[in-house]
Order: sequence, then structure tokens, then C-alpha cells
Amino acid sequence: MCVVFVLNVASQNFTNMFNELWSSVTPLISFLSVWSNRDFLAEIVPLDILRYISEFGSVDGVTRINQLTEDGLEYSEGESVLLELRRACGFI
Repeated sequence: MCVVFVLNVASQNFTNMFNELWSSVTPLISFLSVWSNRDFLAEIVPLDILRYISEFGSVDGVTRINQLTEDGLEYSEGESVLLELRRACGFI
């Protein structure tokens, strides 16, 4: 599953929009995974996503620095959340 978003906005707006989108899409991906009996969550790689948006000048929501973190947390926190969602959905 591949979704490409092309946004022509300032870096801060892009970061805010991405974070809002991410927090609303993850439950939807979880639902679709269970519904289709396919682990879409396993295909999400937080570090790759952070690298991609960082190339466009995104900034961390807390530190306001262009770094590979999300809201002041390391990418591994995002991986932990995905792992817990995968467990809750019965894929692990």
C-alpha cells in the first residue's frame, strides 16, 4: 500500500498536517488490516517516513529542529506503537 502526498506548504505547516494525518490514519490502517486479514501496519517504517519528510525541511513538533524525531521522541517510539497495534490486531 503506497500513498503519496504532495504538499506545497511551509515546513511547519507540512509537519503539523503530517502529524494530524498520521494520528488519524493509523487507526484506519489498523481497522483495514483486521478487516482484510492483512497486516498493513507491518509495512509502515517510521524511520523511512521521518527521513522522507526531513528532506523537505520538516521540523520536530516539540524541538522545532529538522531531525529524525517525532514530537521530541525517537523513531523507535513510533515503532513501539505500531508493534502494540499489531499485537492488538492479532498479527503478532
